[in-house]
Amino acid sequence: MTPDPAIEAASAADAEVLRAEEPPASATDASVDAEALAAAESCVGRSLEELYAAVGEPTGETRYAASCLEENAEDGMLFYDDLGFYVWTVRNADGETVHAVYPLE
Repeated sequence: MTPDPAIEAASAADAEVLRAEEPPASATDASVDAEALAAAESCVGRSLEELYAAVGEPTGETRYAASCLEENAEDGMLFYDDLGFYVWTVRNADGETVHAVYPLE
């Protein structure tokens, strides 16, 4: 099936809006907890429940927007302010999967 260019453009625009937003002020002061970061990174490709088991639930803001990765899905940003990183997820009808982990800058 050929992707609909209008859907792809809208999804890309939503992702840019999500990325362009400033991290919460409390997040920018955090230093990275290397052990927790490594634990979160080991969850890439795994379920959100596995991430929560490894590092707990987000301690900061959680945001969702239409996915730029999948049709009929949402991309999420879960902020771990106290640990100094955020997690990018993809949520669809099958559940939520960890896509990437990034240190807060």
